[in-house]
Amino acid sequence: MFKVFCVMCVFAFLAAAEAHAATPDTDKCTGCHGLDGRSNQPDMPNIAGQKKRYLIKALQDFRLGERRHLMMNFLARSMSDEEIEDYAAYYAGFE
Repeated sequence: MFKVFCVMCVFAFLAAAEAHAATPDTDKCTGCHGLDGRSNQPDMPNIAGQKKRYLIKALQDFRLGERRHLMMNFLARSMSDEEIEDYAAYYAGFE
């Protein structure tokens, strides 16, 4: 019984660690794109529910300067590939 409990604890820990790692610091995005990726500003796009691959490509393009937007270029340059993946997965998860 103790072994089963230990295995369950390990799986719970791994699941919690994975969920925590995949939740980006959305404070960078909420001012423009809203708390859940739905902007209340007419000149800011909604990113909630966009395809993950599209969001990754957009952020990579902003980081490289291939897409131009002063704030997005600045923010994307500070993001690692892993952070870009996390943001894309997070906002793609909304419907």
